[in-house]
Amino acid sequence: MREARTLSVEDEKTLMRGLAVQPFVAAAMAFLLFPGIDYTGVLVHGAPAGEFLEAAFPFSVLVGMAGSFVTGLLVYPVLRWLLKRGPLTKTTTLISGAVFGNVPCALIVAALAARHVSRGVTPTLSNTTYSAAGALRLVVLGTLIGVVSAAVFWFLSGRRLGEHRT
Repeated sequence: MREARTLSVEDEKTLMRGLAVQPFVAAAMAFLLFPGIDYTGVLVHGAPAGEFLEAAFPFSVLVGMAGSFVTGLLVYPVLRWLLKRGPLTKTTTLISGAVFGNVPCALIVAALAARHVSRGVTPTLSNTTYSAAGALRLVVLGTLIGVVSAAVFWFLSGRRLGEHRT
């Protein structure tokens, strides 16, 4: 069984350094992935999002804001819990990134489904995510942003926090 671990002041600084950049990483990834999002939007919706920069910039800002909430409200408490249980691993970090990266999309789909239910409409893939292709698009986007954000966290902080110090 692993012994409980408390974080030193230096560990806290390292942790915060890795978490502070997460909204910016998510926003940058959203901006870089936007051409693919726009292209798949044509395939799923039948129409492009519009002028590239006029659509990419606000999308990136919203993804960065969502990244702030996910990092502060979900990632930080879970990360503290994991660190108290033992050293952090790269595998745990990347898998957690994939899971947490999909939280905003899952919440949006759940809100759409709740809206449909409140109006007496049965929620389906076609009326919440524009079909299975739209759902796949959301999962891929969330997973890519989450895993890249987790990899950046690992590079900046996780590998240092993963070392077991006595």
